[in-house]
Amino acid sequence: MRNNNDNINSFGRQQIRNYTQSDTSAAPATTMPEEVNQEGTQEGPLGLRFPEWIKRTKVMPRLTEEDLTERLHPLTDKYLWQKMSRSTEDDHLYRRYVFKGPRSARRFVAFLMQIEEEYDHHTAFTLSSEKRPVVQVLTQTHVMDGGPGISLKDLHLAALTEQHYRSGNYEPKTVDPTLRDVWNLSS
Repeated sequence: MRNNNDNINSFGRQQIRNYTQSDTSAAPATTMPEEVNQEGTQEGPLGLRFPEWIKRTKVMPRLTEEDLTERLHPLTDKYLWQKMSRSTEDDHLYRRYVFKGPRSARRFVAFLMQIEEEYDHHTAFTLSSEKRPVVQVLTQTHVMDGGPGISLKDLHLAALTEQHYRSGNYEPKTVDPTLRDVWNLSS
């Protein structure tokens, strides 16, 4: 006997197939919720767009290499997110954030946990409490065909996280020279 979640997931899988197999203009995409839009524009955080069903769909397809390259471009080029792999079938997204103090790092982690619950998509993160605390975030979709990998949910979570970091007054005013590689700054 199927329950209501099975119906939603079945619907979600069909919508994902339609979205990933068609032109994006024909996809069931909408803008992100108003509270995460940048300056009231129609685009979502960081200029990325996501379908409305992303929040309620549990099973996500693995993004093709072509889709991943196209969609990941703004996150890797401008915001220091990285695609990493422990094996050929174990892709995940990774970002390291530096904070101005322990309180701001804990506030950020609290936001991250809130987003995880709201979107039912969980990350792995570490918080190191130093003079300039560092939070490392790793996101990967486990419930997908073909084993763990990167899905739209990972990109969505990365965009929400990055948007919040940029707008939350978390960054230190000065950068410790030992962290230059983290900030991608020249010497």
